[in-house]
Amino acid sequence: SYEQIHYRWRNDNGSESAATFPILEDVQYNNFPKDTVLRLRLEVSNEGWTRGSSQSFRLEYASSTDCATAAYTAMPGNSSANSEWRMATSTYLTDGEATTNVTGGLTDENAAFAAGQVKTTGNTTSATTLTSENFTEVEYSVTANASAASGVPYCFRLTNNGSATNYTYTKYPKAVISGGYPAAGEITSVALDTTGSADGPAYNSIMWKGTLPAGTRVRFQLATAASTGGPWNYIGGASCNSSSWYEPSAPDTPVEITCAPQNHNEQRYFRYRAQLCSSSDCSTAGSDSPTVDSVIVNWSP
Repeated sequence: SYEQIHYRWRNDNGSESAATFPILEDVQYNNFPKDTVLRLRLEVSNEGWTRGSSQSFRLEYASSTDCATAAYTAMPGNSSANSEWRMATSTYLTDGEATTNVTGGLTDENAAFAAGQVKTTGNTTSATTLTSENFTEVEYSVTANASAASGVPYCFRLTNNGSATNYTYTKYPKAVISGGYPAAGEITSVALDTTGSADGPAYNSIMWKGTLPAGTRVRFQLATAASTGGPWNYIGGASCNSSSWYEPSAPDTPVEITCAPQNHNEQRYFRYRAQLCSSSDCSTAGSDSPTVDSVIVNWSP
């Protein structure tokens, strides 16, 4: 008796053992973003009394409010751009690599863990045998394409390469598409003239006007040059390098341009780069977005 017993959605931000989880175990993913790589981890336990046969776990999905009676479709491959869902290549995973019993991931529902597989291309794992004391975990890297219906629940299940014989579904993974937002987006300004003369100013602070919903971020980098041709070196924050940002705590709140004396002052032209994040880590897709109406760079001659 193969029981699909637990699941958990996962961010695509780390290895099989290190990636984080955006929501709790066995919880439906609402506001699921389109065109974003995410991962679905499922646990199957042999709850019968005998050694099981080899199982090749295939991921399937259906659009339905009743997962138990839905008509399922095999998850398309990672090149199926016209389908509602598809497998998705991950920069952190290798297709077919073994799963581990990740601490803090899914609840162990049997005596011993048996390694499953990670899948990023095809929807079906290699054969896995589970004894009556075994459970396994498999993980699929997936994407909801643009054609996925918003506001409609999608259900997911595993079968033995299409056969549900001897399968029990205690938990069905669910996701509801929101349309969503990318994790982060950037915009870079044109070159802006300050003093109108060759002698550049002292750069003091940067702030912005707009909205900042809870859990989102807005941050900036600044580049200065003696001419409109650059070169443009975008830096920010305490480290004054390309990995650091200036981040006002709220709209209409200036933040000091701390890199100015050694990097920006007496440079006539400047450009700013603004990054808008839909989540607090700027790497996870979120369900809301900040808005930036204007950017104000304060300088003095």
